[in-house]
Amino acid sequence: MKSFLRTWSKPFMWAGIFSFFINTLYLTFPIYMLVIYDRVLASFSVPTLIVVTLGAVIALITFGLLEWVKSRLLIWISADMDRKMGKTVFFKTLQDATDPTRKERLGNVRDVIILRDYFTAGPALVVFDLLWAPIFIGVIFMMHPLLGAVAICGALGIMVFGLVQEFLTRERYEAVRAVGEEANEFYQVCLYNAEVATAMGMGEALTETWLKRDRMAMRFQLRAAELSAMMTGCAKSWRTLLQVLIYGTGAYLTITHKSTAGIMIAASITMGRALAPIEQLMSTWKQTVEARGAHDRLQKIVEETEDLQRVKPLEVKGGLRVEQVSFALEGVSILKNVSFELKPGEVLGIVGPSGAGKSTLCRTILGIWQPTSGTVKLDGMDIGMIDREALGKWVGYLPQHVEIFPGTIAENIARMAKPDPKAVTEAAKMADIHELILSFPQGYDSKLGPGGVIMSGGQKQRLGLARALYGNPKFLVLDEPNSNLDEAGEKALGMTLMKLREKGVTIVLVSHRPWVLNFVDKMLLMRDGQVVMFGPRQAVVQKLVGQQHRQAAGGGVKT
Repeated sequence: MKSFLRTWSKPFMWAGIFSFFINTLYLTFPIYMLVIYDRVLASFSVPTLIVVTLGAVIALITFGLLEWVKSRLLIWISADMDRKMGKTVFFKTLQDATDPTRKERLGNVRDVIILRDYFTAGPALVVFDLLWAPIFIGVIFMMHPLLGAVAICGALGIMVFGLVQEFLTRERYEAVRAVGEEANEFYQVCLYNAEVATAMGMGEALTETWLKRDRMAMRFQLRAAELSAMMTGCAKSWRTLLQVLIYGTGAYLTITHKSTAGIMIAASITMGRALAPIEQLMSTWKQTVEARGAHDRLQKIVEETEDLQRVKPLEVKGGLRVEQVSFALEGVSILKNVSFELKPGEVLGIVGPSGAGKSTLCRTILGIWQPTSGTVKLDGMDIGMIDREALGKWVGYLPQHVEIFPGTIAENIARMAKPDPKAVTEAAKMADIHELILSFPQGYDSKLGPGGVIMSGGQKQRLGLARALYGNPKFLVLDEPNSNLDEAGEKALGMTLMKLREKGVTIVLVSHRPWVLNFVDKMLLMRDGQVVMFGPRQAVVQKLVGQQHRQAAGGGVKT
């Protein structure tokens, strides 16, 4: 985060310089009133009035121009912040979302928006003005020490209200954010599973569950808002009382001939300006707390990103070595000391009952999930230390549940980058979806999702396979690639696997369908997160058949 802040250090410095002159020019009106009461009204001089008024007009025009320049500068800082931090935060948050072991999410793009809006809107301007409050109080002291003492008491009183407000509301606002995020996550999951909820009449139950979370957030929000409003009201009352005290003190000094009416008026106006930023800061305290929290979360993201130094491979051949890999989630072991090795171009079939850890192994092999212990090496490099963007063009992945992104068919196949028409068509043909795409009104330019083309489960799976094959990757992980395919689709998948083998692509294939295993070189049988058997396909099949015969014979004897 420090490197980011250093980027805007000079603009902030200039904003501070402009703020100095702006706040100095704020003294125009109180000085003007002082001269009017003590000079113009006393001398009845029209020329003096004209000269003083003309000077005040010029000063206020300059004040307006400087205020505009400072606002534009802060707007530029916020826009530049959004451009530079948004990319880093979105990318890191995307990676963070794949980590099932992380209970605390570091932040999201919304934090960048909060910080951006803080600098664009009033709160940041108030902070700049707050720095010059002591100068105004010093000016009041120059008018008379007793008036300065009233101003200091006023500033200290408002600061006490601010500290009390911070103490009473900070934890509540943090709770509002945390509970609100939980409610929003639950809401998104409900939308994702809307069909299941509607079909099984889960609407009322889900609504009540969401309402509980929402009401909890609302209770924290209302309590924090009530306390904040109470402290803000007290501060406003205190400030009004100070106006009475400053006028009363000024009148007393005027009556006793220790000051003048002009000084009384000028001191009142100057004190109002000195205390205004403190009061405004209290009224925008919620935004300040949110901005501070957003900054802290973003700092963690940026620090993690800066600490990571990844290897960028120039080429990937597809050699895979898994060494004593274990993975546990919330104390539950899912993978236990899994080890095997594949040479470039070999095809591995992973089989086993549901819950054996096959999909978890796929995610670990790809580096999506980091193993609790052990290492996964691709071409001798630790998969966790390889730059994901550099590795991505060499890797293809088809998960069990294929999701499509809002965009065209071509963009989805091209992994949401600028599509290469030739590569897109080649991948679609390899996945046997080319003819289907051409049947759509706009072909590869057809929009997917709401308002566009709606695909079936099998069609999505073919599209996901085309996306995995885009760019001719050298390492493929296919998790149940035929779970939604019909007979024709399975036949096409078989042809695809044969072509990939001929190209020398390393493939890790998970499937429950026995026929798919005809295309593999090696087999890995898993049970309860452990490797039961691993070796050449024929050898593993013979062992399995032998086990079945022995179990059948043992069962027969027992009977």
